[in-house]
Amino acid sequence: MNALAAETGAPALFGYVMDSASVVVEAAGPESGAWTACLGRTAMAARLGIREGDEDLRNDENEVGEDEADAPVLEDYFLEPRDAAERAVAWAAEAGHGVAVEPLLDVLRAEPDPAADELAENLFFRLLDRLGVLPL
Repeated sequence: MNALAAETGAPALFGYVMDSASVVVEAAGPESGAWTACLGRTAMAARLGIREGDEDLRNDENEVGEDEADAPVLEDYFLEPRDAAERAVAWAAEAGHGVAVEPLLDVLRAEPDPAADELAENLFFRLLDRLGVLPL
């Protein structure tokens, strides 16, 4: 992704949809560098067979269990939503779009709702809208 951004001199972004339940988002800008996030975090964690984050390791005493402390979590593969939103703002600025963190954070924390006919693809299009790339 970095090579594509460097070669074109422009930011690049890909979204890989996984069974309409989650999306891997890879992006890079010539100046801002590469970052990876996911949409539909619960489904992604289930797909990878891991927990969503350290908060899933807490027991009743709010401590991490010893045998689970080294188990992989989603943040081992993807940025946390807040970090991803901040990186996305820098990426959008390189693309010539001024965007705010909070609307991006809302999308990065959202989960698709198949019961309401909302698929991960919808979250990806919403992300592109919030980035100023593809208005809905």
